[in-house]
Amino acid sequence: MLSFLCACSGIEHSSEIVVQESVSFPLRSGSTWVYALYDSVSQLRDTLTARIVKVTETKDGARSVWLLKYLQHTDTAFVDRSGDTLRFRHFHPDLFKDNLSLEFPLDPGKVWSDELARTYSVISIDTVSWGGGARGESAHVEIHYGDVGDSGHTDFWIEPRVGIVRFLIFLFVVDSDISPRMNQSWTLLTYTSSS
Repeated sequence: MLSFLCACSGIEHSSEIVVQESVSFPLRSGSTWVYALYDSVSQLRDTLTARIVKVTETKDGARSVWLLKYLQHTDTAFVDRSGDTLRFRHFHPDLFKDNLSLEFPLDPGKVWSDELARTYSVISIDTVSWGGGARGESAHVEIHYGDVGDSGHTDFWIEPRVGIVRFLIFLFVVDSDISPRMNQSWTLLTYTSSS
């Protein structure tokens, strides 16, 4: 419970509706995000540096290649932009089953589903603190998914022109009580724009 309270600190909810512009997510080569990761089940801490290493224009939009560098290993992810939709491929394969889909603009009340029948909802626009006291207005998106033994939800916050500033990943544990427990949190430490 203490881990959950710590992970949620720095988030202030607002009842004011702020309309977000279409696809205001940084996708330039060289953009870099550094996250602090914490897994409450294994009690492990890690650091993830995500950097866009290449952007290629496509017929329908663009594809960017991301280098994901953890303390112990390195991986690659792809982000495809088509119209007002961003699809993150292999961004976090264990929890997102190889993808994450965002449909912009991220206005409160918006709901959509992806090809894996997970439901996404924009809950609110919140003021979120990250990396040394930076604060910004972020769209709070919640994903509901579930198979037997893998039920839960993910909350994350996206700040326009910065990207994902916080993840909270909850999974239900079949052999324990009925309430979800937080399995992992990501908090943005730094963001460097390529512009």
